[in-house]
Amino acid sequence: MKVAVLMAVHNDRPFIEDALQSLLRQKGDAFLDIVVVNDGSNDGTETVLRKMAQEHAEIRLIDTENQGVTRARNQGLQALAPDTELVTFLDGDDLMADGRIKRDCAAFAKDPYLAMIYSRLCYFEHSDPGTLVPSSDSRTIINRSIHLSAGMYRHSLVKDVGPFDEDFVQAEDTDFIFRIFESSPKYEVSDEVSHYYRRHPGSMSRDRTIVGREFARAVLKSAKRRKQLGGYRLPGDVFDVLRITEATNWI
Repeated sequence: MKVAVLMAVHNDRPFIEDALQSLLRQKGDAFLDIVVVNDGSNDGTETVLRKMAQEHAEIRLIDTENQGVTRARNQGLQALAPDTELVTFLDGDDLMADGRIKRDCAAFAKDPYLAMIYSRLCYFEHSDPGTLVPSSDSRTIINRSIHLSAGMYRHSLVKDVGPFDEDFVQAEDTDFIFRIFESSPKYEVSDEVSHYYRRHPGSMSRDRTIVGREFARAVLKSAKRRKQLGGYRLPGDVFDVLRITEATNWI
């Protein structure tokens, strides 16, 4: 199967090589198309990306001026190849769990009506550069959070949902996920960890004022849409709200 992994990257120099290697180690499990939108990086990230793109045919690099994560994500969506079958996302400071692509592809191949698999993720602080998993001295929390990388999506579902809402500074991913569930796709909830989400001082999600404001806007927009859908309720078996709160209170 052809799996596209979209990465919107900005100034992730300490982590970007490990993030890409966590994908490349799985290239034998699917036809990988790693679409990296370099959103105006100026810390050396761009040098690493160009070198890796030259060395690995799976990486497609798109260089842009800094335009913000939402527009960068939309540029990645626009660059998806027509024959893409599955789509997921990875941030430049995170890691994909080994074996995730093989496992998800098998599930989609088994059920042609399956539109999405939504898995668990692991919040962590430090990684082991040899194994690309959280290191033994790292604090970790495993949950099923509201996060783009927790999902593997049929390309057809992504196209139907449409682009990210560029009115958001952050939480564009939350809004996108809400819109996916509001479309009532056939989905599977997995207890497997698909994604390692790094918490560090440079993480965008540290600015709690912006995070709280934008998340509230995403929830409100979803509520208004769901009211128009006749009071549709988001599924209760997906998001582990208490564990999400615990993880985000680290910093």
